[in-house]
Amino acid sequence: MEEMPHYDLTLLISAAREIDIDFIYKNTSFDKEIIVRLAHHFNTILEALVENDGRGPRETELLSRKEKQQLLVDFNRTAAAYPG
Repeated sequence: MEEMPHYDLTLLISAAREIDIDFIYKNTSFDKEIIVRLAHHFNTILEALVENDGRGPRETELLSRKEKQQLLVDFNRTAAAYPG
């Protein structure tokens, strides 16, 4: 039987030959979809910091291009035909 985590969300990072990152969470507090999205954002930040093009963590984008497109363009397609 798997032991229940002590905290709602725990981030474990270990480094041997590779860096391993594990998100341990209570499924009563988070949906898997939210954790996957959080892990994706965390990865995006890490990649930006490794590239280090002069931006600090505060200037780093959390959203991927796809997510930005979805939020700024796709969700805003609200044009509707109204009766004259």
